[in-house]
Order: sequence, then C-alpha cells, then structure tokens
Amino acid sequence: MLWTWQHGNIAACFPEDKGDLPTALGRIKAKSLVMPSRTDCYFPPEDNEEEVKHIKNGKLAVIESIWGHLAGGGAGTDEDKKFINEQVSQLLK
Repeated sequence: MLWTWQHGNIAACFPEDKGDLPTALGRIKAKSLVMPSRTDCYFPPEDNEEEVKHIKNGKLAVIESIWGHLAGGGAGTDEDKKFINEQVSQLLK
C-alpha cells in the first residue's frame, strides 16, 4: 500500500502530459466525489480543493469531523456516516 501511495502518480500515465497534474486531472471524465475530512492531516482539504478545480465533473464535499483521516472509514460519528451516505447517494443518481 505504501508503494502505491508513493508511486500512484496519475500525471505520469501519459508522457505527453509531461508530469503536469492539472492536465492529468482534466482527463478524468467520470463523475468524481472527493471527500476529505476537515481534520485530515494526511490529505488536507486544501489540497483537494486545488485538485477538484481541474476535474470536469468533480465535486468536493468536506466531512466536518474530528476523526481526521479515519472519518471516511467508518470511525466517525453517526452524523459523519450520514453525510457520507448522502453524498455518495447523490453521486450515484
């Protein structure tokens, strides 16, 4: 998993993108939902805000949780889980 995290660079998938992340993100055609936790120290929402700007059908929905990186994995409150379920349901409509 660590190797994937370190080497999972979508900007390296197409040589013509020359490692440009905004260009690579712009290639994404699927509806995308990015859901960081407000208190995530690994993937802060500010990073995702910049990324979602380049995804044509991207939506940022920040989980307002004290559970940090664990908020999206079921460790959060019932309110966190309800918010996540609502956002995913909207995405799948």
